Amino acid sequence: MNRVRCAWSVFMILGVWCAVSFASVAAHRANATAADASVPPGASLARGRHLAKVIGCTDCHAANLGGGKIYDDPSKLVLWAPNLTSGSGGLLAHHSAGDFTRAVRRGIGPDGKKLLVMPSWDYAALTDADLASIYAYVRSVPPVERHTPPAKFGPKAPAAFASGEIQYDADVLAHSTLPAFDATPAASPAYGAYLARIAGCEACHGVHLDGSQPNSVYHAANLSQIIPHWTAADFVTTIRTGTTPGGGKLSDDMPWQVYASMTDDELHAILAYLRTIPPRAAGT
Repeated sequence: MNRVRCAWSVFMILGVWCAVSFASVAAHRANATAADASVPPGASLARGRHLAKVIGCTDCHAANLGGGKIYDDPSKLVLWAPNLTSGSGGLLAHHSAGDFTRAVRRGIGPDGKKLLVMPSWDYAALTDADLASIYAYVRSVPPVERHTPPAKFGPKAPAAFASGEIQYDADVLAHSTLPAFDATPAASPAYGAYLARIAGCEACHGVHLDGSQPNSVYHAANLSQIIPHWTAADFVTTIRTGTTPGGGKLSDDMPWQVYASMTDDELHAILAYLRTIPPRAAGT
């Protein structure tokens, strides 16, 4: 599924550079190879595999993490999510654990440059254990031989940057404070708030989940007005099928096919969190 999430910084461009800053995984770049596939302390391959799917890593970088085209508008931008594996053209063999951590949490690449629309605003909230799990999973995948092309900017790219349609999350993070999250897995509002952040719900629907601004390029619904009228079954069915209780179809801009892989407890946690949001006027 090709998702256009760049308006809200929710698709990942230069990778799930997910890691933790402890010595057991901080190998030098030249030695950071796929053969070094040990699981860091506190990490879980199963957890990493699951998170990579439900927060969009495999959606942008392909199921095999070999990369793929995610934005195709020659007037603005043609963009490929890069190959994350240790194969030819992949990034895994050339970057350290610290590089992964800095990129995922701050949106800054190994060369010190900002990563184009890397959703670090979402992923900055990932716990050390979840970062380690995703990193361990990325290191475990088989190598893919693929060289992805560099980004190509079109004549309308400056306007897209000026409007915020395309942006660097590193810039957003420089002017924001990360709230505290309880990442203890449970069907609870607290865990739902964590999932809503790392999965990009707030990036699209706003920190108050009241939907996109009226002049936004893409439309995100006002969840604070919708959710009070839905049952738990309505919510889970909508996410799993892309069909609302009234028979409407969710836009492809809404990554419901990604979220459909969440467990029942995860979906119930998000719903529990959404039910704590006071109703607000759209886009306020």
